[in-house]
Amino acid sequence: MNQKPLDDLTIEELKKQEKILKLTSGFLGAAILIITSTGIFLTVVKKSFSFFNLSALCFIPIFIMNVNNLKKVAAEIKSRNI
Repeated sequence: MNQKPLDDLTIEELKKQEKILKLTSGFLGAAILIITSTGIFLTVVKKSFSFFNLSALCFIPIFIMNVNNLKKVAAEIKSRNI
């Protein structure tokens, strides 16, 4: 997906993107916590290592990218609200 540079977006588009990034980051963070806690629970109960322990690692890079993009969008909004 080709994204426009943040400089080309209007304030309304930036605020919409910020809202979407906050929502998706929250869901990803919650999913990571749920998957990690489920993996730990399954490891303790079954006393064996399961795929759930590793599956949360797949979401961490996406979460980090979302948080970084959210910071960039917030900085752009702040720079325009002078």
